[in-house]
Amino acid sequence: MPEASRSLYLRWRPKRFGDVIAQDHVTRTLRNAVARGTVTHAYLLCGPRGTGKTSIARILYRAINCLEPIDGEPCGSCTSCKAADEGRAVDLIEMDAASHGGIDDVRDLRERVYFAPVDAKTKVYIVDEAHQLTARAWDAFLKTLEEPPPRTVFVLATTEAHRVPATIVSRCQRFDLRRIPRGGLEKQLESIARSEGIVLDSGVAERLARLAQGSLRDGESMLEQVAAFGGRSVSMEAARTVLGLVRGDALRAYLDALSVGDSARGLELLEQISEEGADLRQFLDEVVFYLRGALLARSGAGPSLEIQFGHDERVWLEELATRWAPGQVLGMLRSFSEIDSRGRDEHHVLVRAELVTAWAAGLIEATWRGPTPEKEPWEGPSAVLVSAHPSRGQAAEAGGLPVDASAPNELLAGVRHAEAEALREPDSPTALSLAVVQAEWPRIADNFQGSLLIKVRLRGVQPVALQENVVTLGGELDLLDLQKLEAPECRASIEAAFAAAFRVPLKIRFAATEGTAAGGETQVRDEGPSALAELGTSLFGGTLLPEA
Repeated sequence: MPEASRSLYLRWRPKRFGDVIAQDHVTRTLRNAVARGTVTHAYLLCGPRGTGKTSIARILYRAINCLEPIDGEPCGSCTSCKAADEGRAVDLIEMDAASHGGIDDVRDLRERVYFAPVDAKTKVYIVDEAHQLTARAWDAFLKTLEEPPPRTVFVLATTEAHRVPATIVSRCQRFDLRRIPRGGLEKQLESIARSEGIVLDSGVAERLARLAQGSLRDGESMLEQVAAFGGRSVSMEAARTVLGLVRGDALRAYLDALSVGDSARGLELLEQISEEGADLRQFLDEVVFYLRGALLARSGAGPSLEIQFGHDERVWLEELATRWAPGQVLGMLRSFSEIDSRGRDEHHVLVRAELVTAWAAGLIEATWRGPTPEKEPWEGPSAVLVSAHPSRGQAAEAGGLPVDASAPNELLAGVRHAEAEALREPDSPTALSLAVVQAEWPRIADNFQGSLLIKVRLRGVQPVALQENVVTLGGELDLLDLQKLEAPECRASIEAAFAAAFRVPLKIRFAATEGTAAGGETQVRDEGPSALAELGTSLFGGTLLPEA
């Protein structure tokens, strides 16, 4: 295939260790091993996609078999290097475990591995996506990897190192490749564009580098895509059209609207962004990216901002961050991150984004408006974390960060500032009865600041029993509802809200209920095993044993 007709990322694949970007801890070690003749028989290269795993493996083959190596680097001009560059190296064997990961494929490899190299000094086997090998294939491969024939090197490449058996890892030299920093990606894309005769408008390379998320291959593919659309001169408008990018001014205007509680403006911008054809999933990723930047700015993490943002963006983020309390940024980060777009069309994503937009803007608007006699403003989801024990809540502040390190989750539901103050008072706790808990429950459920889906489920339950500081919440719940509500994170959030309301530590449990008895009390369907135990027996069978 002519060089000019190959994809950009293939033409610019590194051919020397020195050409690999941002992986010096790997390339320097391998180059020294080649120069000293201490190359081992097996390597495991781990890391995200597009960071250079298979490229480094191929460079290693060239360096080992180069006829005139230079300080561990392949010369690029000898017959062995040229054969590798042109795809004619018969002793470089690549195996894709995603499609050839069965035991029969490994048995075939074991039979061929004992044949001597044909042309090169050393054979190199590259097993890409190694985590896809089956358990039986790993067992069959283990002995060969442990005691390989001479003049043979194995290189395993994987994006999911945790799925590689420990017995395999222990027999390899492991290297963890890192995501390529945005600045390095941007410079490389600009260099490639200049060499290809492509003129990029200001900001295009930076946006491509950000979207690539540390993957050079992804960045090169997007560069080729926008160049195919815009020709030799690529404008930001062309990049937005091809990749579905959101206008930078629209993104800033959207976050500015949220920061002042202008829900109408935020919803209007969201609709405009959707009508312009921008990728909403990508837009939400960018919103999370900038909210994270605002959190870093609010926390004084200057060096991190300098690495990821330009000067103008840093100035804007630092000013934007002053409008939010840290807890409010945490709550918005969590809410935007929880918009699950998998398996849904653009309309569903838009609706969910609008719900979170209205919630986030309303949160800030309530804070700016200040307390009213009817209802005090919430400081934000996850804004105030106060232990059920008064002595552990002394340092809690509105919009602050967790103070109780023993809390089961750093992102518990928000507790109102007035309620937090009440928790710190030495007054005796309110005498509780089921009637008191039932009267207070609607307010607790309405003010719950966790997941929207959990909040909807809570509206379908009510307190049905109170015994020894354990509140039973009952309703017409199926097994999936019970599983979600029984989750430790959800349980801890609700218990924190109860503690704020009644100034006593309360435990909760959930139970499916069946109608109402003659005396007016809801009947609990089963007071014995927990919902999770019921779920376990329904899924896996078996019998529940009585508690000792």
